[in-house]
Amino acid sequence: MTTRNSTDRPDITQRRLSLLMIAVLLCVITTAGFTIVLLNMAARYEQMLTDVRAEVSALANMTDAPTGAMLSFGTGGFDDIPYSEWLGVYAESTLWPFQGAVSLRFTDHAQERGDFQRDFEIGFYRYGPAWYSRHFITEFWLGDGEGGVLSVAGNDQGGGELQVRNPLDTDAIRLNFTDDDHPFIGTESGRALYLTAEEGVISENEHIFNAGITIASESGSVGIVTEGWRDGQNRITAAADAHSLIFITPLSEPIGKWWLEMLTGEGFIVHSSATDETMQFQWLVIGVR
Repeated sequence: MTTRNSTDRPDITQRRLSLLMIAVLLCVITTAGFTIVLLNMAARYEQMLTDVRAEVSALANMTDAPTGAMLSFGTGGFDDIPYSEWLGVYAESTLWPFQGAVSLRFTDHAQERGDFQRDFEIGFYRYGPAWYSRHFITEFWLGDGEGGVLSVAGNDQGGGELQVRNPLDTDAIRLNFTDDDHPFIGTESGRALYLTAEEGVISENEHIFNAGITIASESGSVGIVTEGWRDGQNRITAAADAHSLIFITPLSEPIGKWWLEMLTGEGFIVHSSATDETMQFQWLVIGVR
């Protein structure tokens, strides 16, 4: 029989420790390899982003240096080619030059004529949003060949209004439909509104003014006479001259035949063939130079 003493047998504990160290080493090696892979991927991703930025910058020439825009799209800006902005986003507006009043500016590089600068800007002014251009006209091409409609509607069923301002921005012609029962054309201040056409102003209704005309009596252009006849004459002081057109509307039956006599710069006289005339009438003066 062969016998071995305990010193000849491998130490079990030592063997287990060796196996554990080998396992830890393998984990370290694996982790290191995975970390290297991740670093390589991150480097590739960063390079890809750098390439994309470079391509976009080259395509759109995004820059804030040449024009002062927050974001600018244009051409040139490299070598000896000057930068030319086509579209820019600015932190302020021309009509309201304060930070935060953002504007979008379009620059025209295909003018029909050199003196026709058709550049325009969408931004803000003191009282609201603004469309700004130094060009003398802005056109809206609408519709599909059967007519276009430029419509202004108020929010919350408030109706709408179009205005044309005077040169000093102190008055306006108003086309207003904010009251469903009272659409009107007038001036903001109430001053006289002129209608002119070489071939006349024509109404397509049976009556020119179905609901009448509202004219302030203090204007000196309208009045009602219920008395004042003296020996077949009734003198009216009014803002009338030789170029005026005067309408007389009898409100009661005349006794005699009547006619007008102009008093340049002073008004007019209504004459009657009856010395005891009592006709009541309304008068209206149109056209004073």
